[in-house]
Amino acid sequence: MAFCITEGDAEMLIQGSTSTIQAEIWCFPEQHGITFSSSAFLEGPFSSRGKTLTTKFQFVPSKLGAQDAWKATILEPVLWSTRTPALYEMRGIFGTSSTIGLRDIRIKGDSFYWEDRRWVARATALQPRETHLMKESPYQDGLLPIVPPLGSAALAQTDKIGSAMIVDATQVKKNDLASEISRLSAHVSVTMILLPNNCDEDYRDAAHSHVLLGTFLKASRQVPEWAEFIAVSESRLSLGWSPNRRLPIVAMRECNTENRSPAELRGLCDQFQADLDHGADYAGLWLLPKASS
Repeated sequence: MAFCITEGDAEMLIQGSTSTIQAEIWCFPEQHGITFSSSAFLEGPFSSRGKTLTTKFQFVPSKLGAQDAWKATILEPVLWSTRTPALYEMRGIFGTSSTIGLRDIRIKGDSFYWEDRRWVARATALQPRETHLMKESPYQDGLLPIVPPLGSAALAQTDKIGSAMIVDATQVKKNDLASEISRLSAHVSVTMILLPNNCDEDYRDAAHSHVLLGTFLKASRQVPEWAEFIAVSESRLSLGWSPNRRLPIVAMRECNTENRSPAELRGLCDQFQADLDHGADYAGLWLLPKASS
């Protein structure tokens, strides 16, 4: 189950049960002071990659538990992906407009699964001066960029063009973490968020359910209880380190990532996997720039 609101009120719409047959979208307008009526509907999918055949899905009054709600059922939903950045728009309510993208990313055992297929997260860090590339074209060759928190306008653009990313929020101040996680994860293009390694508080309730929260694991730290995945250095893995519980482990290598094409970086990820003992077992392979001396 996953949901994302890319515009409008990020907490008004919630994705419920989802399959390839149908997806339920719930709305709680009274919590936000919005007058709702039977004229409200979802329309889509829309995609920046070309024309799509769209359909309207009417909201109907319903209940979720004991709570009054409105529900729209999307038949044969098109899930958002980097190849098909499908979005649905809520319409029919004066002064209110929200765009949602549906995505299905799960954890099974120690692996990531994207739409029920095992997925190895290959990624490379972009330099701050390169983040403008994220709003110009999707990152290609099966790579995700690791970027600092982007502004909301830039994130909305990556939602539309299909640029999935990992956000490094390790420098965000503790008092701002909850609101920043909520803001970032309100965008379907944000796949994972990295939190400070000394973070003891559980922020999973602040994140939308399509986003995975993890951290860079330092030598002196145990795996945090809240962590859904951890990123571990190549040097630590070579010493035979293992976690105290089962979860996805991302292997990290420091190397020269500057002035390389996405195809070259993808090749370096593949070489990294070949160099590791049991390299195929890792949930991700990340390339980070060498630390300056």
